[in-house]
Amino acid sequence: MRGTIEGIVERTSRSGRRYWLVTIDGDRFYAWEPNHARPFSSGEMVEYEWKESSKGYRSIANMERIVDDSDANEPSHPQIDRRDMRIVRMSCLRSAAEVLQGYGRDGVEVDETVLDMAREFERYILGDREDDANF
Repeated sequence: MRGTIEGIVERTSRSGRRYWLVTIDGDRFYAWEPNHARPFSSGEMVEYEWKESSKGYRSIANMERIVDDSDANEPSHPQIDRRDMRIVRMSCLRSAAEVLQGYGRDGVEVDETVLDMAREFERYILGDREDDANF
């Protein structure tokens, strides 16, 4: 099955064993293995398999991250998660719009200029510029 993780909460059983409650598309599952919960975060698309216990509890049997094709164009920054990357982009876009406020009359030209400047700000902030040594 495929779905989007809505939340992961770590818990401890009465016997002292750690487990995680994983909510995927509104359905709650138990994860008894750390690798079925820890590497993931809310908002991620996953492909998963689950099994039902004799008591009716649904447990994650296997879970893997789905790599979105749109991520292929994004710079790889393992230290920055998707949420933080969106915050960086939003900040860069807002800053570029403020810098170019009142510039030009053709909306399309201004839109493209704002996007180009925001992308340049993002490359600078994330250290992707080839000429970072000059700054």
